[in-house]
Amino acid sequence: MDHASADMDPIARATSVLMWDMAGTLIPIDPMTGRPCVLPMAEDFLRDLGREFRLAVTTGDRTADARTTLRDFELLDDFEEVFGDLGQPLGKPHGAVLAQMKGRPEHSLIIGDRLSADVAADTDQLVSILINQGQDLVSAGTVAFLIQMLRKQGRGSFIKAFDALTDGAEVCAYDNPPPGGGRVTGCWTREDGLGYRLWTWTHPLLNGIRRIILI
Repeated sequence: MDHASADMDPIARATSVLMWDMAGTLIPIDPMTGRPCVLPMAEDFLRDLGREFRLAVTTGDRTADARTTLRDFELLDDFEEVFGDLGQPLGKPHGAVLAQMKGRPEHSLIIGDRLSADVAADTDQLVSILINQGQDLVSAGTVAFLIQMLRKQGRGSFIKAFDALTDGAEVCAYDNPPPGGGRVTGCWTREDGLGYRLWTWTHPLLNGIRRIILI
């Protein structure tokens, strides 16, 4: 990554957090073998992202079990914190996790794979990136590319960067009930070296509008 081009600054690593889901995200199912595997290119790009962000795992698994799994897949050392037992009716308490880490929501992101689990249950000030939405696994390099593209918007926060990306993007219709329920209130597609979708989404169990990027 080109660190000099990250112009959403001033941004301090101490208050910038990437909160990663574990199963299906960091450790997805290999579509060829049907067995759990490490997210492609994670070894290189987690360490690279770790120079700009503090990395945490947020999972519904028990914390001790999650740490064991991450250790078995040689990922544990890349993460500063592991937050387990995050069962919620919808989403996870990412806002509380961020507050515990003294992070700033405008400079932090959620990375997961499921709409029903990997949005913030307690704040609408965090953007979620949902990966592995198709048959092929998304690489950690693609995630890093998208994060840097968001930062290059130079809008001072990921919420503002998301909104800037919707300007000029192709509007798409989404009339089907999304997985996890709720309602997609805005849908856009973009091609910026990779194809991805942007959603604004609401749910009766959540206050506010969630901003979601799907790749």
